[in-house]
This record gives sequence, C-alpha cells and structure tokens, in this order.
Amino acid sequence: MGAVHATRAATAGAVLVVLSAACFGVQPIMARIAYAAGMGVPAVLTYRFAIAVPLFWLALAVLRQPLKMSRRDALLLFLLGAIGYAAFSTMYFEAVDLIPAAAAAGLLYAYPTLVAVTQAGLGRERVTGRLWLALAGATAGTLLVLGASAHGLRPLGTLLAIGAAVGYTIYLIVGHAALARVAPLPATAVMTTGAAVSLIGVAVIQGQAAPPAGPTGWAAVAGLAVVTTVVAVLALFAGMARIGPTRASILNTVEPLVTAATAALVLGERLQPPQYLGIALIVAAAAAATRAAAGSGRSPG
Repeated sequence: MGAVHATRAATAGAVLVVLSAACFGVQPIMARIAYAAGMGVPAVLTYRFAIAVPLFWLALAVLRQPLKMSRRDALLLFLLGAIGYAAFSTMYFEAVDLIPAAAAAGLLYAYPTLVAVTQAGLGRERVTGRLWLALAGATAGTLLVLGASAHGLRPLGTLLAIGAAVGYTIYLIVGHAALARVAPLPATAVMTTGAAVSLIGVAVIQGQAAPPAGPTGWAAVAGLAVVTTVVAVLALFAGMARIGPTRASILNTVEPLVTAATAALVLGERLQPPQYLGIALIVAAAAAATRAAAGSGRSPG
C-alpha cells in the first residue's frame, strides 16, 4: 500500500506541476489579448498584481499558514518583489508586446541554464560536462531564435526578453538564501506585495493605471492574476511538495512549448522552423542544467 500511495502522490505531483507550467505558459497570450483590448504594459501589470496579491493573502488564511519569517527576510523578500520581480516582469511583458509570444517565452527560459552556470561561476555548483553541454545548447537555441530576426523579432523586444532572463537569474540567486528559510507561500505573498506596490506606484505616477475599458480587458487581467499567477504558483508548490524541486523544474520546461502551441492556435503566430528548433534546444538545455545541478546536490533557483 505504501508503494501504491507513493506512486499516486508522485503522479498527482507531476500533474500539478504540468498544470502550473501550462498556466504560466498562457501568460504571454493573455497579455497580448489585454494589449489588443487597449491596455498598456503598466496597466496590465497593475491590475494583475492588484487582483493576485489579496488572493495570495487569502490563501495564506484559508490554508492557515503562519507568516513565519524574520524582519530581515521580510524586508529582503519585499525588496526582491519591488525591485527584482517588478523589473523582470516589466521587461518580459514589454517583450511580449514587441515580439512573438513564443519567441519571448523561449528566450526567457534560458534562465535555468543561466542560474546553473552562474552558480558554478560563484563556486556554488560543481562544473560538469552536462552543465557545459546545457550552456552550449541554450546558446545555440538562442542564436537560432535570434537568427530569424527578420521574421517578427524586433531588436528592442529581443533585448528585453534576454534582459528578463538575466533579471530573473539575478532575482533567483539573490533571493536564494531567504527562500531557503521561508515557506514558499508566505514568501510569495510578501514578494508579490512588494511587486504590486512598485508597479502600481509607477503606473499611477505615469498616469497609466486606468482600468480596462471593456470585458475583454478585464477578462485578460483577471486571467493573468488568477490563472497565470495564483493557480500557477499554488499548483507548483503543491506539486513540488510531492515530487521535489528538481523533478518539478524538469517538468516545468513544457512552459515555453505551451506558449508556442497556444500562440499558434489563439494568436495565429507562426515562427520559422529554426526558431522552433531553437526553443526546443533552450528547453532541453534547461532540463539538462537542472539535472546537472541535482547531481551536485543543488537545484537551479
């Protein structure tokens, strides 16, 4: 019975992580729908976090999880959200506005490899042949995605997507210590609160915090908040509790593939074959980097 229970728990965990990845994967598609409804990036991010943050705090109350952390960790997590999370979210959403959603998602997903390589450079990971192979694959994949720049990849959008990957890498490495000491859900509640304060403040100052003008805009930002933020995060945490962070990270590599498929179906976006190959190489590199980190006793991010 114990083995059967463990198998069922592992299966449930895998399903939850794939659900989370699918939710994250449709994020740029919902953003593009919001843009088509007349919303700008600051407004989209404002209402995404304005809706999501209270739901995270509600989840804390319903699940009766204590907000157990030191003042120092609380401040670090808040600042990570206000500066790091807000910055890479803005870069990513701006990139999605400028280049195809699948390309933006594929370039962003270079971050697991960047994390593993950076950790190795800092002496926190053991440099292995698999890690070098992951770096080569991610580099080749990025070059393939960029190589078809004449087919819809604006230079600014491309740079923003790469900047988002670098920003997310820095955010994960800087926040690693605090995230190791604080439970995931309380940490997320504090970080998203920091991001909300920062993003809403900037949108108000810029005069770009106007609410959606119609039901399509409201539906898009509600989807971004509920589906691609709250449900995605809670499903990821629940899945990781059953299968561990390494297996969860590997399963998460389906995210940019979901983005590519959904963008083709919903938005009619078509990339060139080399770009799809590049996205596949980046995803494979992310899985290899995660396995390499697991072999050295750590997991990227």
